This record gives sequence, C-alpha cells and structure tokens, in this order.
Amino acid sequence: MVVIVLGATVLLWQGSSRGIGPFRKAPAWLSGSIACPKFPMEHVSMPARLDVIAPCSTLSGTVRSVDRDPHDLELIILVEPDAQYANFIDSKIQRYIIVKVPPFEQPGVTVPLVDEHATFYGSWVVNRRASVKGTLELHPTWAITTEHATSAATPNAVFSVAIASPRAVVVGAPLKFTVKVKSRAHQPSEAVSEAVIYVELSGDGGVTRWAAELSNSFGVATLNLTSLEIPGVYRILVHASKGHDFGTARASVQIQRT
Repeated sequence: MVVIVLGATVLLWQGSSRGIGPFRKAPAWLSGSIACPKFPMEHVSMPARLDVIAPCSTLSGTVRSVDRDPHDLELIILVEPDAQYANFIDSKIQRYIIVKVPPFEQPGVTVPLVDEHATFYGSWVVNRRASVKGTLELHPTWAITTEHATSAATPNAVFSVAIASPRAVVVGAPLKFTVKVKSRAHQPSEAVSEAVIYVELSGDGGVTRWAAELSNSFGVATLNLTSLEIPGVYRILVHASKGHDFGTARASVQIQRT
C-alpha cells in the first residue's frame, strides 16, 4: 500500500555543514535482464533540476518508507543502502538514498514493502532543488526487484484513454482538458478511479509543460496548463496507470497569437 506522506525527506539530513561534492560518484550498473534505457530522462518532470552523475546505476538496500508526492505523483522510496553502497553517500549529511519512480515508469515497477530488501535500477543524480546542498537520488527508477519479484514487472496495456481538449488557444490563455480512463480488462469496460494521469506538452524543443492528477471515481481527471509557449503546434501525451496497468493517448493543440 502506498501512503501519501508530506515531508518524508526530513529523515534524510543530519545537520552537517559539508556538501556532497566528494560523493559525486555512482554505483555501477548491474547488467542482465533489465535494460538501461536510451533516454532515461525522457519523461521526468523538470529534468533541468537534476545533475546526472550516471544515467544507469544499481543500488540495493532496505526500504524505510514508501510515499507518493502529491504534486507530481512520483513514488518516493527511502532506502537504507547495503554496506557495499554506503561509501556513495556521506552519512553525516544524508542517511538514506531517495529512490523516485515517475508516473511514466510506475507500471513496470514492483513497489516494495517497508523493511523489505530490494534492488533498484535507475539514474544516479543530484537534485539541486531538493535542498541547499543538493540531494543524491536514484531518479528516475524504472525497475525494482525483491526476493519475491526477481525480475522487472510486466506492464499491461489494458487502459483506454480519451482526451477532450481545445484545438487551439492563444498565448497566455489557460489550456484546460479532460482525460477519461477505462479498463478493457473488464467487459464491458469500467472506469478506473485513482489512476495516475501524467500529461506532457511538447514541441520541437522538447517538453515545455507537464501536469499530474488522479482520476476521480468516474475515471475522469481535469488538468490545467498555461500556454506560455511560442506560437505553433504542440503535442500532448497522456499516460494513465494504476498498478501495472496503463494506457496512453496523444493529441495536438495549436498555440497562436491573439
């Protein structure tokens, strides 16, 4: 069970005045059945806040908490690293490693239990916005294995996702659209409540806006962006997931001058 808890990162810091500079090295990638993505940061919200030390890295340790960020709906797992990984952090500054699973990666991840030992596969980064000194994270994380789940989870593309959005908006105007999620695992298909809805607005320069929301009891989520982009045609990507089930949909919108 995932519990929403604010302020989990308070457990991380021990009040040291030293920075994490000397610890900017990463655990090695354990190659095997789990692949290293070609573009690990492709669906990470605000990737500019992250300094990537190693695009692919592997960490093992004991889970101390599992939460969900209420803003971007990332899973946040605090991990006490095994002894062989302890030298990758300064224990006087950071007690646990933060493992983050963005919405786009969640269908392929087995969420471990608190106090369970697990191995995590992701990008080793410094989050410069998480604290004054920066925080070491495995972010994004795209696979987790445990004693009982010894391989990556298999996502199930069983969701149908519908987008209702305007075809055009003017620069600076609100961009409001509705997403409806149903599961084809049931006949007739059923609305999916509490699905994680993640949306990206992108143009030729990559992702410019993103939003995340949970669907209501009718399988519906309403999201709002602001069209502060250069006029042009932009792509909308919607990813909906719950557990290992997921679905995607795409649309486009034209942002134009008044």
